[in-house]
Amino acid sequence: MPNLLFLMQRLPYPLIKGEKIRNWQILNYLTKWYDVHFGCLIDDPSDAQYIDTVRALCKDMFTAPLDRKRGN
Repeated sequence: MPNLLFLMQRLPYPLIKGEKIRNWQILNYLTKWYDVHFGCLIDDPSDAQYIDTVRALCKDMFTAPLDRKRGN
């Protein structure tokens, strides 16, 4: 399969918001046609527990924590 780099501003899981649900569906669709290399920020520390759930879909994955206090 061809490679695809897919970047999102936040982890698309857990499915608690419309934005995450939509991005999760897009990611699921793309993995049927591409080897997805995925990258995103972790803006909520409690979302870090779901990294392995998303990683299971992807060929490769990179996440980085986002410190909102330092972002201002």
